[in-house]
Amino acid sequence: MVPAPPLVDLTPPNAVAAAPHGGHGHFLPIVQAAPSPAFQLLERVRVADQSAAHALRQLRGDGTPVVMHPTIPAGQPGLAMVNVPFVFDPALNGLQPNPHFQPAVGDAVANYCVDALIGHGAFSSVYAATSLEHGSRVSLKILNHGHLELETGLVEVAMHARILRADPQGQRPLLRMLACFYHRERLVLVTERLYGSVLAHYMHLETTGERAQYYTGATMASMARQMLDALGFLHALGVAHCDVKPANICLIDPVARTFKLIDFGHALTAHDVHASYAQSRWYRALYAAHPR
Repeated sequence: MVPAPPLVDLTPPNAVAAAPHGGHGHFLPIVQAAPSPAFQLLERVRVADQSAAHALRQLRGDGTPVVMHPTIPAGQPGLAMVNVPFVFDPALNGLQPNPHFQPAVGDAVANYCVDALIGHGAFSSVYAATSLEHGSRVSLKILNHGHLELETGLVEVAMHARILRADPQGQRPLLRMLACFYHRERLVLVTERLYGSVLAHYMHLETTGERAQYYTGATMASMARQMLDALGFLHALGVAHCDVKPANICLIDPVARTFKLIDFGHALTAHDVHASYAQSRWYRALYAAHPR
């Protein structure tokens, strides 16, 4: 009998007390993003084995081509785990009766006190919070209620665990997850608190007339170098972010022009089952054919 591969524990350490104070106490206006347009699934997808290809064809109900990916290299751990604590009320037998959970300022979410709502999207809301145990300022990404949201959040937790294992000191310009837990039928990711997204910052400076003075060629070059470093690091891990855009780049220090790449909910490894659709169409490079 072939022995089972070792189970690797990728649970992040309890680093909330040692986390840097990334926030600046000033929250930029929340940008109301337009709803994403519906799009059709593209023709080609990539899978890792024949059984997955057959299952995918049955699911889609058509004969569109499936691209086979080479076998996963030997030597990689077969299984890994991340411990996700379940926070509950011991006076109740079961989950919360109301799945709707939108904490207000001053509410406690597990061991964190909510300070402000700083962003929201289709799958989650992000709150500024303070650790009641350590006093550290953090961000809480609270996934919406639903199976798809939970599954997406767990994939993001696994991706953060992969990054933390490769970069335990947080030297790369990537958002650091500090902890995660399940509370009131919601998966919650605790991350370092950053300043605000490039999109929000850009639009804020546009209203004050300071946009051109800040987003100069030197600033854009500095941000590009940091993002290329982040993407190069992910590429070395066999990871594609798949959703790089101004809303997913946050400032660490506006004066120093330092940035971090956030939101790994759409990230994929080279061996995932995935469609060839990658990157929001609104931020793709365009190619215009010259007329003959």
